[in-house]
Amino acid sequence: MNGSCPVCKSRRLRLERELNNCRLLKCLGCDFVFAPVAKDFLHEINVGYKYNDEFSFIKDLWFDYLIKKQIGRVVNVRGKVLDIGCGDGRLLRRFVDMGWDCWGVDISENAACYAKKYGYRFMNGDFESMEIEADSFDLVVSTSTLEHVYDPSSFIAKVLTVLKSGGYAFLAGIPNYASIAVRTGTSKFYHNMPPAHVNYFTPKTLYNLVRRKGAGRVLDFLDIKTYGFPEAFYISDRLKNLKNRLLGKRKRSMLSKGKNGEEKKRDVLLKSKLQEKSGDKCGKYSKYSMCYRALIYLYFVSGMFFYAGDKILLIMRKK
Repeated sequence: MNGSCPVCKSRRLRLERELNNCRLLKCLGCDFVFAPVAKDFLHEINVGYKYNDEFSFIKDLWFDYLIKKQIGRVVNVRGKVLDIGCGDGRLLRRFVDMGWDCWGVDISENAACYAKKYGYRFMNGDFESMEIEADSFDLVVSTSTLEHVYDPSSFIAKVLTVLKSGGYAFLAGIPNYASIAVRTGTSKFYHNMPPAHVNYFTPKTLYNLVRRKGAGRVLDFLDIKTYGFPEAFYISDRLKNLKNRLLGKRKRSMLSKGKNGEEKKRDVLLKSKLQEKSGDKCGKYSKYSMCYRALIYLYFVSGMFFYAGDKILLIMRKK
C-alpha cells in the first residue's frame, strides 16, 4: 500500500475498514488508523467549509461546561488564548467576555466574519504552516479539529511551540476510535466520516503521538480522558428529526383546519415562552436550562470510564 503512517512514518500498513467509499488504514507499527486522503484534496475540503449562525442551546452549554469545569479547574489567570479551528467563535467569544486577549485561527475564510462580530483577532490559514511567535500564548484550545488535519504530528509540535512555559493546551472533541460503539461494531460513524475526517485516534495512539513529540522533555503534565455517551449525536439528531416530523404533521393539520384568533394568540405566547427558556445567545441562561446542564454533565461523565466515550479530551501543560 502507498503512503506512510502520519504518526510514526512506518510503511507497514493494512486495510482496517472502508467508510464512505474511502479506505481506513491501520499502522502495524503504532496502531494508528487514518484515511490516506491527498493533501490538496483535504485542503480544498477544509478551506471550503462554511460556518453558519445556527444557534445550538446544547452546544453553548457544552462550551460553558468545558470552560468552567475543565479549563477553569486548572487555569486561574486571564492571559492570551489561541483557539485553533475557531469556526463560528462559539467558544472564543466566551473568553472575550471574560477579558482574555483572544486570538483565533481557522483555515476557512468564512470564519473571519465571526471574529469581527465577537471582537477577537483572527488569522486565516493552515495553523501548522503559520508563522506564530514561539512561547506566546498562555492557553491553547482546539475543539473538533485534530481529526481534520493532514499532519497531526506537526499540529501537536506547533501547539507546544506557541505555548508559554506553564501554559495549558486543551484539545477536545476528538472522535474516539476505541469507543464502546466502535469496539462492539455498532458505531454509525455519525459526523465522523472520511474524507473530511482523516485521523481516527484512540487514547493510546494519541498518547503515542504526544510522546513522540517529546512529551517527557517539554511537558510536566499530560492527561488523556474520554467523555460522551456513545452515539449521542446520532441519537440526538434522530430524535430531533422525529420531533420535527411530528410537529410538521401537527402544523399541516392545523393549517388545514384553519386557526381562529385564540389559537393564534396561544401560538404567539408559546413561541415567546420557548424563547425565554432558551435564554440569550451569549451564554446567559434561565432557570429552565438546569435540566440541560444536568444532561451535559451526564453526557460528559458517562464516557469517562474504561475509555468508552465517543470523544477524547487531551490536556497538556508545558514546562
